[in-house]
Amino acid sequence: MHLAANQVAGLIAVVACDKPPVGTVAALLEHNAPSVIMSHGSIRPGVDPVTGAPIDIITAFQNASDPDEEVRARLALHACPGQGSCGGMFTYNTIADVHGGARPGAAAHGRSGLG
Repeated sequence: MHLAANQVAGLIAVVACDKPPVGTVAALLEHNAPSVIMSHGSIRPGVDPVTGAPIDIITAFQNASDPDEEVRARLALHACPGQGSCGGMFTYNTIADVHGGARPGAAAHGRSGLG
């Protein structure tokens, strides 16, 4: 991070995926400078075209060993239907929640009704 080297008064960090935001938060905390961290968040969940059930990357992981190849392929194709970061913002959500960098669950798309 070039925060100290460039002698700027603050920083706006734009992050994505799962691990880079954690490193960015750690660097911002270390430098103790005014900063804002922004993320476009996790990819939205999809819909199973056969059952109509909401599905996401967790659903695909949980069904990776399903003996029916058609089920595995369908879930893999429809679990992440559009733009967004990694559907498993696991570490990022934990860090954001624990460090008070965001209100609890703010980085997640919300899993209510899923699973």
